[in-house]
Amino acid sequence: MQLLSNYGSALLLIANDPHIRIREMAASLGVSERSAHSIVADLERSGYLARRREGRRNSYTLAPTREVVMPAGPERNLGTFLGALSPVCAPTVESSFDDVFAASWIPTAVIGGDGLVRRVNAAACALLARPERELLARSWSDFTLAEDVEQWRETVLDVLNGREVRFAQRRLVRSDGSHVWVSLNVSMEPTSDGTSVNLLIHVPDITDQKRLEEQVDSFNFYDALTGLANRTLLRERLAETLVDARATGLTVGVITLRLEHFRHLYATLGDNRADELMRRVAIRLATTIGERDIAGRLSDDVFAVQCCDLSGDESGVVAQSLWHAFRAPFVIGERQVSVAVSIGVTVATSGSEVDQLLRDSAVAADRAHDHGGKLVVFSDAALGRTAQRRSDLIAGLFSALSGGELSVHFQPIVEISSSRIIGAEALLRWRHPEWGDVGPAEFIPLAEELGLIGEMGEWVLREALAQVARWDALGATLYVAVNVSVQQVLTTDLVSVVSRALEDTDLPGTRLVLELTESVLMEDERFFSSIATELKELGVSLAIDDFGTGFSSLGRLRDLPVDELKIDRGFIRGLGIDSRDSTLVETIIAMARSLRLSVTAEGIETESQLDYLRTLDCQRGQGYLFGRPVDGQSFERLLTERTSAVA
Repeated sequence: MQLLSNYGSALLLIANDPHIRIREMAASLGVSERSAHSIVADLERSGYLARRREGRRNSYTLAPTREVVMPAGPERNLGTFLGALSPVCAPTVESSFDDVFAASWIPTAVIGGDGLVRRVNAAACALLARPERELLARSWSDFTLAEDVEQWRETVLDVLNGREVRFAQRRLVRSDGSHVWVSLNVSMEPTSDGTSVNLLIHVPDITDQKRLEEQVDSFNFYDALTGLANRTLLRERLAETLVDARATGLTVGVITLRLEHFRHLYATLGDNRADELMRRVAIRLATTIGERDIAGRLSDDVFAVQCCDLSGDESGVVAQSLWHAFRAPFVIGERQVSVAVSIGVTVATSGSEVDQLLRDSAVAADRAHDHGGKLVVFSDAALGRTAQRRSDLIAGLFSALSGGELSVHFQPIVEISSSRIIGAEALLRWRHPEWGDVGPAEFIPLAEELGLIGEMGEWVLREALAQVARWDALGATLYVAVNVSVQQVLTTDLVSVVSRALEDTDLPGTRLVLELTESVLMEDERFFSSIATELKELGVSLAIDDFGTGFSSLGRLRDLPVDELKIDRGFIRGLGIDSRDSTLVETIIAMARSLRLSVTAEGIETESQLDYLRTLDCQRGQGYLFGRPVDGQSFERLLTERTSAVA
């Protein structure tokens, strides 16, 4: 009966708005866009709808007929279907509306021009947990949460003034005082005598979706281990503070604290106690700074503080107080653990930007580390040394590709249920003849800034696909995942680059996954969707890398043409140990399953993490447990060893 209700409800939606978008219909029905497309197509084939093209959009009208030819499927009872929809297509429009209104599973009500409830269907009564008699002739505001009443009144005015109001999110109050979130869709309908208008409202329950969105969003803005602000939230707050500072004349500073010997702490204490140490570090940091200051965790071993009213004269005092705070040891279990920190400070000027402040403060902390962990307040001299390093890297990058200094390493991606290698992630590496290994975090941003990332990205793609072809010769049919940066998407013809690389290696697009960070999606969602559609026509899959560390919410993720989520390694470390990490991972996997997306867990290092992910039915994983990134030949040996072990 749910299927039949969907068809009837779709007809009601189209009757109210012939120009309704498939995406909007899917949201109202609570089904996927593919299912909504199928419902409309079935109704059109069966003679219930007539379609015409108006500009770039389709318009639908009810086509009253009883001559129905519709292919039966195993999931449909054709006779019941026709019986249920016959009244909908009867020539009498009022009868059609009455039947569909009553049968619709979408909570629906008719509100008079005086704001009083004229009609409600059974679904609306169930939503509000009230019988019909308690709803009729009462103001709809009586059932709207007090904080949302003014928004409801504004909605009414918008509709009466001819402005479209569709899928606004509001809260309604049930009989027990609890509230439910609904997606409010309002349209204006003339009364039968034509002398006035009623409001027809649809209010499907989205409470579960809101809870999931809020939970995921909270993880997007706070560090899962320490509860401090993450980089995304710290950047937002710092941007807001800089705007206020320019208006009020206040000074703003950023202090970066880098923990020394971070990896050694985890190696000697073990993951559980080291995680507890990180939480204690966060508490000490938060209790040392001022009430208006904001503490955040930028990465595993880097913390930052946004300080208000931090002038150049005061910066040393604030940093010194943090320095002394961390001189006292932490008590972890029965052990006393000392933590050394390198501290860098920078103070905003009139033209300072968020990324510049964070970068300058981090550079100062790095210089403190280079000088043995001494306190450093950012200065022009430190800036000069940093500028020299930057200049050297720029000069080196121009010759790195032609000089054979770049290479592609591969890290195994496994099927979690069997631990079988099914793919590999391609990772760019740079080994300079004098400096040795240069980290991607240092040279990739420079390559983007210099406009070299397109050439480098295409080279990595071709090298990776060529390696896939060599694996084929070994009898290993694997796919390869290649990272794509924001600048590659915005400044290169990515679709053409991918198409040529696939053609030159004679590989199908199904052997390639492109990994994009959430920042790519933030740049221009419409532009990204257009490119993604063309890539998917080539058979290429798209994955969101490091999911959980950026902006994504369920509402936006639902509409993006992606195939896979990769859970950031930071959340896997505490899996099965820290309840917050476990909850986040469980939430992401459940959300992905509901959206029909696959999931890859990054940073798997222990058997216990692998076992936990198996219980959650996570499809794929990668991490040191399965293998570190290695060059192509070493990866081939790994495949051969795995094959021999299985044989």
